[in-house]
Amino acid sequence: MKSGTSLAAMVLAAAFASACRSTREVAEPAPGATGGSASAPAARSAPSASTEPKGPPPDPRLDAVVHAQIEPEATRCYEKGLKTVPQQAGNVVLVVKIKPSGKVDTVSAGADGALSVDTVDCIQWVAKRAEFDPTPGDAGTIVRIPLTFPH
Repeated sequence: MKSGTSLAAMVLAAAFASACRSTREVAEPAPGATGGSASAPAARSAPSASTEPKGPPPDPRLDAVVHAQIEPEATRCYEKGLKTVPQQAGNVVLVVKIKPSGKVDTVSAGADGALSVDTVDCIQWVAKRAEFDPTPGDAGTIVRIPLTFPH
């Protein structure tokens, strides 16, 4: 498959496009998971200073790999793509499954905006080559990495 971009990954990217930043993010709980009613969307959309957890805290070891290995190379992919598509800009959300050994198992990507297929493919290839620290257990880890170009 040339683009490596599945429909599911594109839907994921569209759903999170407004929250994309160039750091690792933790998915929020599903709507209704905290007992809120569907008739009160304003209460959910306003940021709060509550102590309610939104998932596990960011792992500095994962963030270090994203910042040191993935982001600089992904930026090079974007800059290379500018030579063929000068106006390209947009968001890419990488979903990276990491084996317990720290090797990357799979990478899927969803993009919105005007990023070229070649740029997104290059960014996926970069993420596939990343090396993370081994993790305990047999399950591995799944990391969602949103990137925005230009920064």
